[in-house]
Amino acid sequence: MNHLLSLFFILTFSFSIFAQKESKNYKKAIAYQNEHEYEKAILLYSKVLKSKGDIDYAAQANRGMCYYKTKEYQKAISDLLIIDSLHPNNPITNELLGYSYAKIQDQKNAAIRLQNSIDNGIAKSEQILGQLGASYYFSGNNALAKKYLEETLKINPSNDFALNNLAWANLATEPEVSCKLFHQAYDADSLYVPNINNLGYSHLLCGDLEIAYAYFEKAEKLDPSNSFIYRNYGLYFMYKEDKENACKQLQKAKDLKLVEDYGTSYIEELEKYCKE
Repeated sequence: MNHLLSLFFILTFSFSIFAQKESKNYKKAIAYQNEHEYEKAILLYSKVLKSKGDIDYAAQANRGMCYYKTKEYQKAISDLLIIDSLHPNNPITNELLGYSYAKIQDQKNAAIRLQNSIDNGIAKSEQILGQLGASYYFSGNNALAKKYLEETLKINPSNDFALNNLAWANLATEPEVSCKLFHQAYDADSLYVPNINNLGYSHLLCGDLEIAYAYFEKAEKLDPSNSFIYRNYGLYFMYKEDKENACKQLQKAKDLKLVEDYGTSYIEELEKYCKE
């Protein structure tokens, strides 16, 4: 995500001014961070923080950013919350907190932080608007999800992340609109497995079962580890009244940790069918 890459350099520069004195370790850590050697930077920032015995704003913030880059999102959140307690409502801190919460599927806090960031003056890029819209959708606020996802598409009509999430947000109330959006996402990137899978799902609802099945097959060939494909296969067989195969596909989806990744709501219909 290019926006995040630029964000790190902004934060490194911004937070550096809060350092009381740039130690040798601190200067090395900054150099490692700028060279994308984040693990080495984390070790040195940790030394700085330990040697000071109190909060060093710059080292704490930059270590949080490095944790984000190494996908240690919970550690990133811990560091950034310390910074937030000292300087609340900083739009850049809140933006990175929002992305970090989204990575650990805490969409409610992701939405709160990203909204705070926008309310306090962060530039409205398609990345932050798209993630904010998605976080609102996953935390159950469809109205705000639609608002921000539509704003995202005004910036980039081919943003398939926003198209997919807007399609999901419209699914319950406007299924035909939803199906069109899934198709637009597929047109934007026809080799991206979630786009293929979602378009197949839309055909289960708004089109032809056999066309849906063909898209699921295409998605499976590209990524046989995608648990959502097997959930959708299960729905296909359920609609075909083939209970044995429907339940086999449900189990395969669960074995691939669909529930862990997406939650129980995505398999409730199939589970109910298999228990009848």
